[in-house]
This record gives sequence, C-alpha cells and structure tokens, in this order.
Amino acid sequence: MQHIKIKNIPQEVIQTAAVQGNIETQYHLGLMYLKGKGVHQSFVQAAQWFRTAAECGYADAQYHLGMRYEKGEGVLQDISQALVWYQKAANQGHIEAQEKIKQDNQERNKKVAALITQWLNEEDDYDERIWPEIQQGLKKHTYAYPDDDR
Repeated sequence: MQHIKIKNIPQEVIQTAAVQGNIETQYHLGLMYLKGKGVHQSFVQAAQWFRTAAECGYADAQYHLGMRYEKGEGVLQDISQALVWYQKAANQGHIEAQEKIKQDNQERNKKVAALITQWLNEEDDYDERIWPEIQQGLKKHTYAYPDDDR
C-alpha cells in the first residue's frame, strides 16, 4: 500500500478526501485531531475519524481507537472495548496491538492465579464467591496441548 503524504496538503483537502471515504486519510485526520496538527485538537473528533477508518478494517485506526477507549479520550473509558479494537488490529499483525493483548493476558493470568491461590489457601470455609471470578478468568484463555493424547 502506498502511503499518503499529508504534511503539505491543506486541511480542507484532507477533510474532503476523508468525507469521501478515503480510509487512510480518515486515519490521518484522526491523528491530526488527536495531536492538534493543522486543526483544533479534539479527542472526540479524533475518535470519530479513527472509528470510521477502523470499521473499514484499517489496523492503525483500530489500534488508535483502542487507545482512545483505554485512556477515555473522546469516548467513555471502556477497557473491554479497547481490547476488542486491539484484537482486531492484532489479528492483522499490528505489533503494538499484539503487545497490548499480550499484556492484558499476562495481567489476567496474574489475577486468576492470585484468586486460585486465595481460594486454595482458605481453610474449611473457602469463599465460594471467588469461584465465579476464577471461572470468568479461565474462560478468557484457551489451553492447548499439541503433543498430548488427552
């Protein structure tokens, strides 16, 4: 894919191309609003343009939309939505998105391990309220045993 050089193009031309459906320009317009370059900074506008390009499958826009959800910039903070967009970008080979997914899995593994340890360390009166949290954490993971005949 040949990338568009946005630097010396007037903002009106960029806006027109984005409105007409140029996905890469939509993404770059999102960056412009995010950084306040050539336009008045607006996280809301940035998120809207990232969403427009992300819904068309543009991986960089999916990643940036995930970041907006993670940080609560221009959208309500929603980690679940952030992970949805990170996963879409990661599925396309976006390295930073893959790292975000990996970090989330590591954090989730630590939480599940801590809950299991807490549950197992309870004496006779283990707290049954912990078990649903453990189950929820385990549902997020798939364990494969490729060399096992189970």
